[in-house]
Amino acid sequence: MRLLLSMAVLPQLKSRFVSPNVTRRTGQWPNTTLGGISLSVLAGTVVGTVAIATLSTLSTALPSLAADPFRTENPHTIDDQTEQAFNAMFRDGDYVEAQTLLETADPGEPLAHAMSAAFSYLDEDWDTLKTQYEKTLQAAAQLEASDPLRSHLYRAVGYFMEGGYIFSTESTITAIPKVLNKLSQVLNNVRAAQAIDDTDPELNLVKGYMDLLISVNLPSSDPETAIARMEAYAAPDYLVRRGVAIAYRDLKQHDDALENVDEAIEITPNNPDLYYLRAQILRNKAEDLDEATQVDERAEVLQASVRSFNRAFRNHEQMPPQLAKALAYERCRAQDRLRGRDRNCRNVATEALQPDN
Repeated sequence: MRLLLSMAVLPQLKSRFVSPNVTRRTGQWPNTTLGGISLSVLAGTVVGTVAIATLSTLSTALPSLAADPFRTENPHTIDDQTEQAFNAMFRDGDYVEAQTLLETADPGEPLAHAMSAAFSYLDEDWDTLKTQYEKTLQAAAQLEASDPLRSHLYRAVGYFMEGGYIFSTESTITAIPKVLNKLSQVLNNVRAAQAIDDTDPELNLVKGYMDLLISVNLPSSDPETAIARMEAYAAPDYLVRRGVAIAYRDLKQHDDALENVDEAIEITPNNPDLYYLRAQILRNKAEDLDEATQVDERAEVLQASVRSFNRAFRNHEQMPPQLAKALAYERCRAQDRLRGRDRNCRNVATEALQPDN
């Protein structure tokens, strides 16, 4: 779900955009391939994940003035509470504040339900996730007359999340045909939204994360085209830069990834997710340096990675528990690589997350 964490709902995609790669079985430790979403993503990326924005219930009789986090011109009507939650989650990386704001968000705003679904996905609360993707679809349908573009966009997001729910709760054999049907509904609704305005920033942000997820994971795809379109039309820019950085990270283009995450940090300097992502990029870069012939450079890059992990960990209390747990583990592993140690990082991370530390 890496823009809404709704994209991150698909198990095999969620860790790419909203949060670090967390294993599906409750209680197991994550592997350390990914990080700061994340699910999003635009989990519910919009996803993920993206992977993916979160959104005081306002009067249902009098809709608020538009509070649109995507458009600086011709804003669409999105309630203030939704905008505040979106900013808390994606601009500030404060998932705790975002989740609190979502509790009183406008029930007619599909973005709010999609963002709430991201938390249910991370908690593996499948019953609540089902309720929330159904509410996303219902709210999207209610926008058909007043805002057809966003109606189609969040129908796509809702069907995406439903596919993730099916994949997570059914066997692979029974899930695949159902998920393919949902993906067809996703694509049909994205195309319908594009027919209304294919340069819309919100549409291109959500679709951009989807395209990047696909393009960096499928052979013979063209991530540069997806990146160029996202850069041309999507907004807000800090999420564009973050998405591009994630794509380049997964393509192992370390310098391009670092350039984009640094640009995102310039815009939103207090978001711990970005420092987490930066730390991963630097760690990956260090791992590609030869331990025998590039010793000094490798140590320097690893030191920079550990500094970014430490900067992200400073605000771990505003992260979801699963994300904080993965961050603590990856930080320990990076520290040990730098210092030539081999501690039990599961135990180290658990201790670091204790309230008295």
